[in-house]
Amino acid sequence: MTLPTIGWLCDTLGADAPDLPHDMPLGPISIDTRTIKAGDTFWALRAQRDGHDFVPDALERGAKAIVVDANRKRSSAAQSLRARMIGVRDTTAALTHAAGVWRSRCTYPFIGITGSNGKTSTKDLIVHLLAVRFRVGGTTGNLNNQIGVPLTLLAFPTDLDMAVVEMGASYTGEIGELCEICRPTHGLVTSISSAHLEGFGSIEAVAETKGQLYDYVSDQGFAFVPTDDSLCVIQSSACTAKIGYAFSPAPENWTGGHFAASELKYDRLGRAQFTFDQQSVEIGIPGQAAALTALAALTVARSFDVPFTDCVHAISEHRSARGRLDVIRLNDITVIDDSYNANPASMRAAVHTLSLVHGQRRVAILGDMLELGSFAEREHQRLGEDIASYSVDVAIFVGPLSKLAAEAALQVRAKVHWIENTADFEGGIEDLVKCGDVVLVKASRGMTMERIVDRLKQVFH
Repeated sequence: MTLPTIGWLCDTLGADAPDLPHDMPLGPISIDTRTIKAGDTFWALRAQRDGHDFVPDALERGAKAIVVDANRKRSSAAQSLRARMIGVRDTTAALTHAAGVWRSRCTYPFIGITGSNGKTSTKDLIVHLLAVRFRVGGTTGNLNNQIGVPLTLLAFPTDLDMAVVEMGASYTGEIGELCEICRPTHGLVTSISSAHLEGFGSIEAVAETKGQLYDYVSDQGFAFVPTDDSLCVIQSSACTAKIGYAFSPAPENWTGGHFAASELKYDRLGRAQFTFDQQSVEIGIPGQAAALTALAALTVARSFDVPFTDCVHAISEHRSARGRLDVIRLNDITVIDDSYNANPASMRAAVHTLSLVHGQRRVAILGDMLELGSFAEREHQRLGEDIASYSVDVAIFVGPLSKLAAEAALQVRAKVHWIENTADFEGGIEDLVKCGDVVLVKASRGMTMERIVDRLKQVFH
């Protein structure tokens, strides 16, 4: 197994570190002294806070090496500090460049994953299925931006069989920028919808940016396409080797291969079961979105000849990460924790999932959807207007933007509540949630709705 070393980094960046062993592994790399471990390399980045200000903390916590701007290394008075420093012209640019060079040494297939919803869940399940047969590297968590993708690449050894890299975007053209670093040979766009509109300005810009992944797929690579999503189909039109998947037949004029599942149904906990290639597939995660994620992962795995029976077993045992449709069975209630993030499409998908789960009452606790820019007010009003179309008994909206959703929902149903913030809700949760309820908790990350999940655990332990 070959991983980048300090010597390789110095050669790649034209840097000098005479006091560090050049055969010492570069990683693990940390950019946060709050989570750094002894033996990590600390990469000091300039962001909202300047990582250079935390170099002493990194050293105190056992960092073996520190990557800093060269002028900061020269200005460091203590020789003991300078001895562990690698000085570069610009730490952010150096991270990107080093990752791109290391990627060129990894000659195995790279599967790029992006989309408006379901990126992390789809990536995780694809890695889980491919690992049945291959040595697979994958993005840790959702390290999917201009910093996370380079960190991901630098953690991959050169002797893997393949890698799966998640890429996110919050502005026009960002996927293309990440593809320049990652250079995917295969690509999958999970969906295209109105996420991060504040940075894009229109759904057309979202589609164009997400579709950039398909532009980078090699002539020998597969473009995996959810054919029920017309925008994904359009964006993949120029790809030479397409493999579609859906719970319906291939669209008219579709020119690639196609995996169609059928007989989609749900049990009392909302967990899906469907038929694929005349065999049954059961999923341990609730909701239609989870079923589509499973179908996407199954399509990728079968395209790489992972045995079907192994895929089915791996899907059945796979579980969600915290905050991503994580079903928590407490003594008196069931909680669906989908609190990690939200946009209009994923919010509706989560409420639909709630409507599939059996309980005395279905309670939706929904917080603000952030990063929608000028679309924010209208999208929250639409959510409130649409809530009556789902089998939800009580709707509880949390946050200033969600007041608009609550006001709209009151026009179409009776049991609607609005609470100004998460902290206010924590104190009165027993008045709104009752024994026997099935409770969905969902909002954008900035709403910290996981606090409500934790409070529910305390009250209904």
